[in-house]
Amino acid sequence: MEKQSSGRLWVPAELAQAPFLMGMGLVIAFDALTPFLNSGPVSSLIDVANCAEIARTLLFLVAAALAPRVGIALNRPWLPLFICTSASGGVALVVLACFVSHPVVAAFAAFAGSVGIGLFWCFALLKFCELFTKVSLGCTIATFVLCHLTGSAIATVIAYLDARVTALAFLFAIPIVLLLWGRHCSDSILSPTHDIAPDDAIHPSIPLRPFALMLVTLFVAAMVRNRVPISLEPATYLGPLLCAIALTTTMQVKRHAVHPRVLYHLTLFLLMIGLLLYTQSSKPLLVAAGGSVNAGYLCFDVLILALLCNVCRRYVVNPYWMFGLLGFVERVAYDTGSQAGAFLNMQSDEFRFLVAFGCAIVATAAFVTLLTERDYRTSWGTMKDEDKINLVASYYQSLSDACATISEQFGLTRREEDVLLLLAQRKTVPDIERELFISNSTAKTHCKNIYKKLGIHKREELLVLMGHPSVATSDHIQPAE
Repeated sequence: MEKQSSGRLWVPAELAQAPFLMGMGLVIAFDALTPFLNSGPVSSLIDVANCAEIARTLLFLVAAALAPRVGIALNRPWLPLFICTSASGGVALVVLACFVSHPVVAAFAAFAGSVGIGLFWCFALLKFCELFTKVSLGCTIATFVLCHLTGSAIATVIAYLDARVTALAFLFAIPIVLLLWGRHCSDSILSPTHDIAPDDAIHPSIPLRPFALMLVTLFVAAMVRNRVPISLEPATYLGPLLCAIALTTTMQVKRHAVHPRVLYHLTLFLLMIGLLLYTQSSKPLLVAAGGSVNAGYLCFDVLILALLCNVCRRYVVNPYWMFGLLGFVERVAYDTGSQAGAFLNMQSDEFRFLVAFGCAIVATAAFVTLLTERDYRTSWGTMKDEDKINLVASYYQSLSDACATISEQFGLTRREEDVLLLLAQRKTVPDIERELFISNSTAKTHCKNIYKKLGIHKREELLVLMGHPSVATSDHIQPAE
């Protein structure tokens, strides 16, 4: 991966060119600070953080079901404005509810505020995941690590100080900061990730194995965290912070991103430590267990988001469908683990030991079998399939001649032939703009004219026509005579 240094600090070159990606750190901090919404008088009326999470979960499901329309809507300037305003307004409503004497009005205000917070929580994460599909796997991993470092540092300091007012101020300010920063970078943020029509993005079958890993990891993490007393939860924030510091230091020393396999093995190691300490009754050991599984979840979160962003980028999968579904599964897994943890807290130490031992076996089996070397090379999108390297090289070597032939056969103009070459290289409309020095509308017009002349409707059909090796060739489109 391309590198860029600024003094002694190493950052990926792609991140240096798109610094708004670091805004993900503010979203992570927002996520970590939402429990502070339950402090004060309003907490006796309604669980604001839980309501926000439920709203976010339902919105994830809606986003997955309406992925193409959600992608179009989020690329319109007015919707991010509405979402960020709803979040800041939601925090303000929750604060105002503390000063309302009528319990029904206070509960309604807190509920409305929690929905606005959940709206921001959901769509900010989805938009950032879409942006990360534009950069390489290494850049995504490095940026997520740096973002977790930023978010964990903010959350840890505020949690240790028990500074509720500061937490609420951060929760109110973060959406506004992201909105203003986003407007400054609107050219790169509001440009669609994929091609002209929403249908261009592929809707594959549900990726069961990564989702199964998410279920196992979050179930174990939530079960262990539930055993930590509420008064000691701030101490568990040190786990992800120290983990983020260690990963960042490793990247600075090696001058490149952490390899996915390192995150994968580190996740399993930290989960095993958490399960080992889970059966203890000593408070320091329980804090260590909570911090360990929190750190393990941080590693897994970076890994799963980076791999799925890369899958969306390489295979033109709609990111709103992928991450909407992932967000829903994440909530289900966490709630299930929390309920299991609450049940186990009432059981004997011997029973908890047996359950922890069983969870350790299941987690180890899942991590060993659900992500294989072949997955790294193919469907998870981290490396090229060795069997296809020569085919890909041959495809790109003959691409210019193939474009010239198709251009002559279908009557494309010289400029349309240039655009066809870039489309066949999986370039997006913004890429075509930059490389040919044309406007967005001109690039889209050329793409539409090419699709019309070739009698196709999707990028996948174009790749089949061009003979791209990553597309099944059994249904090749025959050129018109």
